[in-house]
Amino acid sequence: MRFYFGPGNNSLSHILKCLSIMDILSSRGHEVFIAIGQKYSGFLKKLGTPYFILPDIQETDDSGFPSFKWFSNPKYVLECIKKETELLRRLNPDRALGVFNFTLQISAGIAGIPYDSLICGCMLKESKDILGFHGDEPEKEIQKVNIQTFFNYATQKMNRALGEISKIKINDIRDLLKGDMTFLWDFPEFMPLPLTHNFLYLGPISYHNKNCQSMDTDEFFYTKNPLVVISFGTCSGDKDVLVRLTKICLESGFAVFIAAGGQKAFLSLFQAEPRVKTSLFTDLIPILRRACLLITHGGQITVFEALKAKVPVLVMPFQPEQAHNGICLERIGCGELLIPPKPFRTGSRVYIDAFNGIKDNEIADRIRNLSKDPQTAENLLKIRHTLEKYTGADQLASVLERA
Repeated sequence: MRFYFGPGNNSLSHILKCLSIMDILSSRGHEVFIAIGQKYSGFLKKLGTPYFILPDIQETDDSGFPSFKWFSNPKYVLECIKKETELLRRLNPDRALGVFNFTLQISAGIAGIPYDSLICGCMLKESKDILGFHGDEPEKEIQKVNIQTFFNYATQKMNRALGEISKIKINDIRDLLKGDMTFLWDFPEFMPLPLTHNFLYLGPISYHNKNCQSMDTDEFFYTKNPLVVISFGTCSGDKDVLVRLTKICLESGFAVFIAAGGQKAFLSLFQAEPRVKTSLFTDLIPILRRACLLITHGGQITVFEALKAKVPVLVMPFQPEQAHNGICLERIGCGELLIPPKPFRTGSRVYIDAFNGIKDNEIADRIRNLSKDPQTAENLLKIRHTLEKYTGADQLASVLERA
């Protein structure tokens, strides 16, 4: 069979999920194509993975999360769909799989290619959660209005673009994140959804490749001090936040491993500090096995790898979906959201301001308590057993083969 993969290019994690599934399908004799934006082409080139380059609506502002600018120019949205459709017609795959992709469902439909989707549950309209909130926080309704305003705007702009090429009209932009089969890379305890609409929980999908690890010559960091891992992913993070968190950890007696996620500006921050090791790219799994805590932006690949390693997670988010992963961690008792829930406004400033409003000693207490809490350790053991039931990429590949 021939498969086409179209990941959203706002995060390298979407591409990595595709690579994991592609490796399995290719090993079984299938032909697999992937189309990405220009931003991560160098990464795939170093891996030796063939790829096609297409424009992506995310490239309007290079944002790591959906923004108004992604949908503000219907002509550019239409151009992305046209280029994608042309490539699909040329390759003529048996099926197309989108990963957090807002245009591929349309392009595949025009090209007559069956379409499936891989997505996180909190981005689907079937989710009853309000991103970054739970309980009765006073600003929860403000967040609900803000998020719905964005989805309404995106829906309106997408329909304007679609009106140029077809009679298709969508009711909600999030409907474009679903396919004939909609695969979820999370799990129901973490992100519960109604078991309808052909949803299939796969559990975490991670990518581990020796060529990826060889990009970074740094050896793994081992220390006698309790180890905290700080990882802000490949498209998130703030240098001042990172520096402050690292200093608080050091003052509290921890050693720190900084996973820079390709962000070169982080490499020189603590070169003279023997208890800090910074790595541009690395496989976090062996590091997490020695860690007592992960402090992260809340990206799901990173969070789930910590859960599999039985490591508690403290989330310092920079956008609503990341904040909600902190809420989901609290739901299963395996971590916490570092900042109080805040309604999202353009950019990450609201989260950084909330972080700056917390005293150093309060953050230090949160770090110490979470890293040593016996109930959290018990919850982590239960969740690891839960995750062992899922086979992620292998299951998805098998379902695609049978489709």
